[in-house]
Amino acid sequence: MSSFMERDDQDLTGWLEAEADGRLDDADAFFSGLLARSVPVLSPPFGFATAIVSRAVALRPAPWPWWIRALTAASVVLAGIPLAWLQGLNPFDLVAATGTRLVPLVADLASVMQRVASLAASIWGVSEVLGQAVLAACLTGPGPLIIVVNLALSFVGFLGLRRLLTPPKECW
Repeated sequence: MSSFMERDDQDLTGWLEAEADGRLDDADAFFSGLLARSVPVLSPPFGFATAIVSRAVALRPAPWPWWIRALTAASVVLAGIPLAWLQGLNPFDLVAATGTRLVPLVADLASVMQRVASLAASIWGVSEVLGQAVLAACLTGPGPLIIVVNLALSFVGFLGLRRLLTPPKECW
C-alpha cells in the first residue's frame, strides 16, 4: 500500500515541478496518471437506460386534436399575410403565380394518365383476343381429352402422395 502512496506522491511532485518548469506535456502525463489512480471510474447503475426510456415513454404528451392543429396552421398563415405585405410581397400574387404554375402540371398529369389508360385498354384488348384463341384451341381437337387426362393423373398422384406421406398414428 505504501508503494501506491509513494507513486502518488512522486506523480504529485512531478506534476507540480513540470508545471513550474513549463513542461506542459510532462505535467499532463503526471496529472493523468495521478487522476487515473485517485478517482474511481464511474458507471451508471444497472437498468439506468431502461428506467430513463420507460419514463420518457410514460411522459410523452398526448397528440393534439385535429381541430387544434388546423387552428394553429390557420393562425400561422393569417399571421404571415401581414408580414409578407409589410415586406412588399403581395400574397395574392403569390397564390396566382402558384396557380399558373400548377395548372400546366395538372394538365400534363392528366395527359399522362390518359396515355396510361389507353395503354391499359389496348393490353386488355390483346389479352381478351389471346384468351379467346386459347379457349378455342382447348375446346377443339384432342385438347379437352388431354386436359381431363392430366387432371385425372394429378388427382391420382395427389391421393397416392397423401397416403404415403400421412403422419403415423402416434403423432395425432
